[in-house]
Amino acid sequence: MTIESPLVLPHFAADKGGSRVLESHGNAMTSTLDLDFRKMSLKSDITIEFNSGSSSSASIVTPSLNSGEVSDGTTSSTPANGSLSPTADSFWKETTRTLYEKLLSAANYPTEIHQHYVKFFDESVVPALGPIPSKTSMWTPHLTKDHSPFEPSWNIQGSKQQIRFSIEPVGSKGGTNLDPLNQEHPLAFVESLSTTNLCPSLDTTWWNHFTSELFLSNSEITTLQSLSPPAKMTPTCFLAFDLPSEKFAPILKAYLFPHRQALLSGKTTTQCVIDSAKKLHSSTISILPTLVHIESFLNAKQSTTPSTNKVVSNLGGEEQEKSIEMMAIDCISPSKARIKMYVKENIASFANVKNIYTLGRRSSGAEIDVGLAAFEEFWVSLFGDTESTQFKPAFLFLGLEIIPGVEMPDVKLYVPAWTCPFGDQEITARLGGYFKSQDWAIGSTYDDDFQKLCGNDEGTPAKASYTYLSFAYSSAKGPYVTLYYSPNISQLGPV
Repeated sequence: MTIESPLVLPHFAADKGGSRVLESHGNAMTSTLDLDFRKMSLKSDITIEFNSGSSSSASIVTPSLNSGEVSDGTTSSTPANGSLSPTADSFWKETTRTLYEKLLSAANYPTEIHQHYVKFFDESVVPALGPIPSKTSMWTPHLTKDHSPFEPSWNIQGSKQQIRFSIEPVGSKGGTNLDPLNQEHPLAFVESLSTTNLCPSLDTTWWNHFTSELFLSNSEITTLQSLSPPAKMTPTCFLAFDLPSEKFAPILKAYLFPHRQALLSGKTTTQCVIDSAKKLHSSTISILPTLVHIESFLNAKQSTTPSTNKVVSNLGGEEQEKSIEMMAIDCISPSKARIKMYVKENIASFANVKNIYTLGRRSSGAEIDVGLAAFEEFWVSLFGDTESTQFKPAFLFLGLEIIPGVEMPDVKLYVPAWTCPFGDQEITARLGGYFKSQDWAIGSTYDDDFQKLCGNDEGTPAKASYTYLSFAYSSAKGPYVTLYYSPNISQLGPV
C-alpha cells in the first residue's frame, strides 16, 4: 500500500489592493483571491506532480514565483513543508502523537494501517494545529476546555472499534487583522486536501455550501467588529477524521458554528442552521421532513422552569433554551452524507434526554422504546439512577443526525465529562462496569487501557483526560459508546 505525499497547506500572506495572496510552500504556489469568504473559491491553476521514485514526495507546479516568495516581493518565514513553525510542529508532536498512537494500538489497528495513519498525522495534520497557545496568542483554540486543538476519540461497538480525531485548524494570522475569525486556514486546509487522494471519499459540495452560509464576508466582519459591546469570540471551524481500520482511507467531517451569523441576522442560532440546511433539500436529497420536525420541536416552548446553569460549554453559546450550538457534515457524496445538529440542554436530566430522543413525543414505537431503555442503562451506569441530581453533569449535548430520506433523526447523547462531580478514575470504573454489563471484552481491559492512555506516574500530571462521553443506539448497530480525550498541555500555564 502507498500513501500520498504530505499535505502542502497554503496560507494567505499579504494584502494586495483589497485582496490577499494565497501562498504555499513545498515548491511555490500563489494565487490572488477576493476574500469574500461566503463566495470564495480557492481553486487555482495548480497541478500536483508525484515523484515516481517515492510515494511520499510531491511537488506543486504553478505558473510563477520561487519557493518562499510572495507577490509583494517579501519572503515568507513558513518552512518549506507548509508548516507554520518547526517549533510548533515539534511541540504538537510531543504532546499529541503518543496519545494518538496508543489509541490506534488499543483499538488493534493492523501495523501497516497504523503506520500510514501516523504518517498522515505527522505530515498533514500536525502542521495545521497552529502556533503554540499562550496568554498572548491572537487566537485561542476552542476545541477543548483546556484549549488543545487536538481531540482524539475511541468509538466502541462491542468488538468493533474505531479511532477518530478532531482538530481546530489555526492559522498563523488567525485572530489578527489579516484573518480575525481564523477562517482562512480551514478553507485552505480543505482546499489543499481536495487536491490529493489522501481522503478518497472527499466531496466538498456540502462544505462549500455551509461555509458560504456561516462564514462571514469582509463587510460582515467589519460590521461584527463594530458592535458594542464587542461580540464574544466563538469557534469558527473544527475538522475531524474517521479512521477506518480495514484500509487507509480517512473520512473528513466538518463542524461549523452559527453564532456570528445569528448575531448579525437577528435570528437564533437554531434558525440559522435550519435555514441553511433547508437550502440543500431536493428531489434526490430529501431532508426537509426531518428539518421540519426538528424546527417544530426546538421552537416549541420547552419548559416552565428556567435553567439556573451558568456553565458555558467550550463551544461558547449562552442561550438558555434548547439551542443548536454547532452543526456538522460528512464531507462525502451528499447522497451518503449526514447533517448533525448539536443541541445544548442546560438542565442535565434523563427526563430531558428522553424528551429530545423522542423530539417531544413526535417519535414513538417499539424501536424507540428499545432505544430509550438502552440510553437509560448507560445513564444509570454513569449516574446511579435516572432521578438523582447528585452526580449529574452541568449540561448535556444531544446530537440530532439527519440522514437523507429518513424522516426522524437519530439521536446521540454527549456528556461533558469535565463537568461531572467525579474524576476520570471514577468515570473509567463506571464505564468499565457498563462494558461488562454488555458482555463486551473491553470491560475486562479498559481500566488498564485508560492507565496506558492517560495515566500518570506518581507525582506527575495525567497525560490526558476525558472531554466528552457519547452514547448512541440503533437497531442495526445496537449500543455504541464514544470516548473523547484531550492531551494534557498544562505545561503551557493559563491560556
